[in-house]
Order: sequence, then C-alpha cells, then structure tokens
Amino acid sequence: MSSALLIFLTVLKIIGIVLLSILGLLLFLIMIVLFVPVRYKADGSFCDNTPDVNAKVSWLLHIVSVSFSLNEEEKLCIRILGFKLKRKNYSDHGKTPQNVKEKKTKVKKNRINQNKKTESDVSADYSYEAENAAVISDIQNFDFVDTANLDVMSEDELIELLQSETVKEKRSDGAALNKCNGKNAEQVNNTYTESDDGKDTDGENNKTGENKKIKKSKPEKKKNTSDRTKIYDKIKGYMEVLQSDEFSKSFELSKKTIGKILKAILPKKWGAFGKVGFDDPEKNGKVAAGIGIAYPWLKDHINVYCDFDNPVIDISGFAQGRIYAITLVYSGLCILLNRNVRKTIKLFKSV
Repeated sequence: MSSALLIFLTVLKIIGIVLLSILGLLLFLIMIVLFVPVRYKADGSFCDNTPDVNAKVSWLLHIVSVSFSLNEEEKLCIRILGFKLKRKNYSDHGKTPQNVKEKKTKVKKNRINQNKKTESDVSADYSYEAENAAVISDIQNFDFVDTANLDVMSEDELIELLQSETVKEKRSDGAALNKCNGKNAEQVNNTYTESDDGKDTDGENNKTGENKKIKKSKPEKKKNTSDRTKIYDKIKGYMEVLQSDEFSKSFELSKKTIGKILKAILPKKWGAFGKVGFDDPEKNGKVAAGIGIAYPWLKDHINVYCDFDNPVIDISGFAQGRIYAITLVYSGLCILLNRNVRKTIKLFKSV
C-alpha cells in the first residue's frame, strides 16, 4: 500500500509542477505584453518639393518590428526575430500587380459578355419558336389545310407553307376581325357601365367613395401622431438621462481617463525645424505671426523661421514615443467598472 501511495503522490507532484510551470509561463507572457512598451519613431522632411517620410514601430527588443519608408521601392517591411516576411515577387515571372489586376478585369468582362450572348440567343430562339407556334395554331383553323398532315410535314415543307401568300392573307384577315371584335366588346362594356352609372345610385356611390377615403385617411393620421409621440418621448428620455447626476459624473471620469490615454500615447520627444518663405509678403507676415504666437508654448520643440528674401520651403521634423498596454487596459477597466457609467448605460438602454 505504501508503494502505491508513493507512486500516486509522485504522479500528482509531477502534474502539479507541470500545471504551475504552464501558469507561470502564461503569467510571464501576460506581464510582458502589459508592461513592455511598443516604441515608435518617425521622421520626415520636405525639401525641393520632394517629401520624405520614415517610420518604425518595434516591440520587445526588436523581436517584432515594422518599418515604413516613402521613397524606397519596398515601402513596408515587417520583421519577426530579425527575419523579413517576404511578399509576392511578381518580377520573377515577368508580372506586376497592375498586370495581374488588368488580367482579372479582362476575365470578368469576357464572362459577362458570354452570359449576355447566351441570354440573347435564348430569347431570340424562344421568340422565333413562339411565332411559328402561333402561325401553326392559326393554320389549324383554316379549311384548306389538312391538320393531320402538319405533324408529318418536314421543316422545309412547314417553312414553305408558312411563307405562302394564302396563309399570310388568312392570318391578316383573322387579326383584323379579332381587333374589331375586341373593340365592339369594349364598347358594349363601356355602355353597360355608363347605363349603370346613370341610375339614381350615383349619389350613394359618391357618398360611399368619400366615406372610404375618409376611413382610409384616419388611421394614417393616427399612425403619424403615434410615431411623433414616440419620437418625442425618446428625445425627452435622452434629455433626462443627459441632465442626470450619473451622466455628469461618468462624463467627468471619462474625460480624465481620455486625457491620461492621450498623455500615454502622444510622443515624449518631438520637434520641427527649418525655414519657410513665399513670394507674397502678406503670407510671410501671417506665417511669422503664427510662429510668434506659438513660440511661448512650443519654444523647446519648434525652431522654424520665415525667410522674407527667397521663396523656400525646407522643413524637417521627428517624433518619438512609447505606448504601454497596461495604461490602456487600466483606463478601460476604470470606465467600464464604474457604478455611474453602468447606471447611465442602463438608462440609455431603458429609453
């Protein structure tokens, strides 16, 4: 029994050590993600009407890094553990991204044209067969044609029969008679309806028509009024929530936390220096005035002067900072777990 217990305890010991090591690794990774900052750096310049921008973002001793340069062939470069993630090389096969897009668009256009052609062919065949069927149905009513022989006839014989002058004349006479019959039937129906409308029931019919119109218009007005009242009630409810103490407290808290987030995200070091000049002296005066107004607050960061003699734009700048994930997580939890914020959310949902 003692040996079995020792084996069981050793197994439990090994399982506990493995679980604790896994939990320790997870906690270590979480602490790294939260407390190791994401560093960013950017610099740019504008000289001789040519802009230049370079930016880089790195994390955890450059294990993950992303760089961007405007004037290089490969503008975006991503590295993990120092290895560059390769993108598709179109030059090996004599291709470029533009050529690939053009080929895709050509294939799509060809497919669309094929579909249009097939639809037009089907519609033309259908219309031709429908015309032939209508002609054959008219021929079956004629006395000088044996209807029993129509099923036995070949295509050439049917075409000759359809194109014969006797068939065309008979069909044209029948179409004219049908039109006349249709007109006579419409005239009879119109006279019948006019005779019915000429009775004493005109006033009653007019009254019923007016009553129907009135009955139809009433529920529309009720619907409009009900919708307006609902919108008014919602606006009133939102205004009450905005004027409540919970909303004012939650607004102040969110304003403070957003200020902290901006302080954490904005660059710690930044600056701009260079010279600016225009042909118009009025513009030079406005630029100089703007620099003078901003100088007391930005004297440690901006060193730009106005050149009144030469029209020049030569400016360069840089920015550098870091972002901690723990500040973003902490500020988000402070907002979401606040009692006043949760109450205001419930009030907005209840409206």
